[in-house]
Amino acid sequence: MKFGGYIFLITVVILSYACSGKSGWTDDEEPEARGSMFIEITERNGITEDRMETVRFIVFKEATTDPRLEYNALYIMEADPDDGIISRFGATLELSRKKGFNDKLVIALINEPPEITARLEALTTYESLCALELNFGYFLDTAHSGLKNGRAMPMSGAVWTGKVYPTPEEAALDPVKINVVRAAARVEVYLKKDPDMDFELAADTRVVLDRTYDREMLLRHTDGSNTVGGILTVSSGFLSRMWTLSGSDDKDLPADGDNGHGRPVCTFFTPERTCSASGNTDKLMLTIDVATSEGAVRSAQVTVDRFLLGGTEKNIEVIERNNNYRVIISVGANAVSSEIIGWNDEEIITEL
Repeated sequence: MKFGGYIFLITVVILSYACSGKSGWTDDEEPEARGSMFIEITERNGITEDRMETVRFIVFKEATTDPRLEYNALYIMEADPDDGIISRFGATLELSRKKGFNDKLVIALINEPPEITARLEALTTYESLCALELNFGYFLDTAHSGLKNGRAMPMSGAVWTGKVYPTPEEAALDPVKINVVRAAARVEVYLKKDPDMDFELAADTRVVLDRTYDREMLLRHTDGSNTVGGILTVSSGFLSRMWTLSGSDDKDLPADGDNGHGRPVCTFFTPERTCSASGNTDKLMLTIDVATSEGAVRSAQVTVDRFLLGGTEKNIEVIERNNNYRVIISVGANAVSSEIIGWNDEEIITEL
């Protein structure tokens, strides 16, 4: 259930060649060898949260055996004056190289909140990076439904690679690619009414997201047997976040709307964590109170607990960053029903 259209592709090319005055290989490394890293970000949906304002590159050598910090630098972007979106960025990194296999972990952190910049600058070990957490209060509003003014959505990606070449020409023929994903998962709420119903939404309409949280591990990326970062397990301290229909919001409620899903009314961002406790006590839960112009209030509760994947129903045991859950609430004459769908043909269904 990845954000449909919200995954960015970063193409990273690491090129190495001997500095002037040096020739051939040393027995182990050439500390002065240079590397060029070219990054291209393709923005697919044009939504403003996904702009790129800063990029930090962190590189570890001997990454799969004894990770040692080799490179750590922050780059500040200058937006294209035409659309404000950064679409291409290049940087030259000073990287060591070996005659044999070059065991590198390359990490890209995009839009890091300034509150954690000092800690990132002070990194000395792989373990210290993996222990860092990301507080959602740094970049989200109090309702966790949008970004703070002046903040952009944090994103990250990581790749383990041995592609360090003696010449730029060789490296250009074999680029390293990183999938960069948003830090947050997203819960969207859509409303629609039965075709034979005739009413509008009233001011008391509200949606509450329960059992959400306010932080996650800064990184969690896996490539085969390699993993960087971790995931939180939360058993207490859950939070509630609420959206309420305002006077300026659209009161019309369609019968079909966007692809038969109705009309989007609110969005919540929620952090990555496990949710595998017995009895669904740590699962996300939505409470929806739909007030109508006819004076009725219809309510529903939806637990985000299971999904259909390839025709097989599975429990949700992890809320993963960059996932999207679309909760569709259908308001009838005497009842409210719901379904939850995700991108890429994955589906969660809840019957009330």
